[in-house]
Amino acid sequence: MTLTSVLLSIQSLLTEIPIIHEPGYANIDPTNVTSISYNNYVTYYTYKLAITKIVENRFIPVGSKDIFSNFKQSIIENFKENFEDLNNNLLSIKEIHGVYLYHYRAYAGTEAELDFNKLYVEFNKLKKYLK
Repeated sequence: MTLTSVLLSIQSLLTEIPIIHEPGYANIDPTNVTSISYNNYVTYYTYKLAITKIVENRFIPVGSKDIFSNFKQSIIENFKENFEDLNNNLLSIKEIHGVYLYHYRAYAGTEAELDFNKLYVEFNKLKKYLK
């Protein structure tokens, strides 16, 4: 298996309805409240962990070394190229949900309080990396 085929396989999992890849949810209606909540959960933590913490170099998986430093330049370049779209998307989500804080029984029974207002402020502090 080549790197390209692995990346294409991963990309196929990145859908607008991520819950369909969870066991027992393959046929869930996209308008179902569970589907919408799960999508918000995934979106929130994608911004918080996969973008914000990695760009700020604050994400180091437990028990491992900083593996992202090897890709830091590429990460920052990609972030610069996509900041406007990411920011506009997050702004739209923030406007829809506002102070829409809720506890969601996420995967493995985790409770999460998602504050898109705080996330938007935190995300916009990353503008310093655009220089």
